[in-house]
Amino acid sequence: MTSAKPRKNAKNPSVNPTIAKYDIIIVGAGPAGLSTAKAVSQLGLRVAIIERQGVDAILEPKYDGREIALTHRSQHMMSELDMWDRIEPQEISIIQSAKVYNAGEEFFMGLSSNDTKQLAYIISNHEIRKAAIDVVKDDANIKIFDNEGIEDLKINPKNVMVKLKSGVELDAKLLIAADSRFSDIRDMVGLPASKYNFEKTMIVAKMRHEKSHDYIASENFHIGHTMAILPLNDNCCSMVVTVKHDEAKRLMALSDVEYTEWCSENFGHKLGKMELITARYPYPLVGVYSDKFVAKRFALIGDAAVGMHPVTAHGFNFGLTGIEFLRNSLRSALARGQDIGSWAVLKDFETNHQRATLPLYLGTAAIVKLYTNDHPVAQVARKVLIRVADKMAPIKGVIMDKLMDDHAGNPMPLPRPLQLLKLLRNA
Repeated sequence: MTSAKPRKNAKNPSVNPTIAKYDIIIVGAGPAGLSTAKAVSQLGLRVAIIERQGVDAILEPKYDGREIALTHRSQHMMSELDMWDRIEPQEISIIQSAKVYNAGEEFFMGLSSNDTKQLAYIISNHEIRKAAIDVVKDDANIKIFDNEGIEDLKINPKNVMVKLKSGVELDAKLLIAADSRFSDIRDMVGLPASKYNFEKTMIVAKMRHEKSHDYIASENFHIGHTMAILPLNDNCCSMVVTVKHDEAKRLMALSDVEYTEWCSENFGHKLGKMELITARYPYPLVGVYSDKFVAKRFALIGDAAVGMHPVTAHGFNFGLTGIEFLRNSLRSALARGQDIGSWAVLKDFETNHQRATLPLYLGTAAIVKLYTNDHPVAQVARKVLIRVADKMAPIKGVIMDKLMDDHAGNPMPLPRPLQLLKLLRNA
């Protein structure tokens, strides 16, 4: 990791020599923050990353149970960032097709494609984090300030000044928040975000099983819980169980054998004998969509902008989409000699990012509300919906298009975001 070089000005001794000059400051050294840093470094911009964790945790991320489904567009973006080839091939699994079941019925909505071998790729979150830090750690344009936090922040007309808790001061043209869906920096700047508490906990764990999954992903909407199977290599899968918080506590308290049997039984023993091979990791589910993605010399990336429910597996995909749009806006600004932190540049990024994410965010929330509602009317409605959707090519075509998402630079039309977000917030 490179060292910061303080700005010097022999002609003006009033300039503080301890102020480090950068083009962009990024808060958060997760996959989104690191990927953003690499993307803008490729444009020749100097980047400071502020991260509360220590350097060891950044360089050696631990397995956390999360398996990330990546679209073709995300694969292209990770390749452009030099991340994809740093992941060992055996760590990359695929989804060849998908099936959606309702309440244990044999009937399902099937998704597949004749145009490609896989609908999506699956990679463990910690492997993505390792690849992201690997492309950043020796980049001369990037400096990571670890074990740090922001003591003071000033956003001026022409620059951003950040004072770290260690006393170091940073000066840049643009500040980017990539510090999770519960972003402290987003709150500090004053951008409101619409939050939707699904009042559920997602339990994720890796299992080995007797029968082949044939690289088919499954989503099973039961009464009282949801189960998803993500196919992994070596006859393994990621078992994702979503339940109410009290039930999650009960399931977490079961022994490994009891939990495995519960999962196997609720999946109809379709994969034969199953074995739990990792710990179980619980994650409370809260969706977040920031009402705005930008402010004066400030932008949101990753979950700080859009924190998705995992049912459509678009979390990190949306993060990479945002990075792509931001990179494109910054590249155009540099080519025209514009200020990279100007309002026009940031609004261009925001418009494209909202168009690409808001429809699916709202649609996902609506689907989750319908398919986790145990009212008899809702049960009938979702049963009908699955049967109708499976027979209608246009509906399945839309789903497939967003699942594979291989259309870079082609955002969807933007609905009225504030009105829709208010409806979701009050639902």
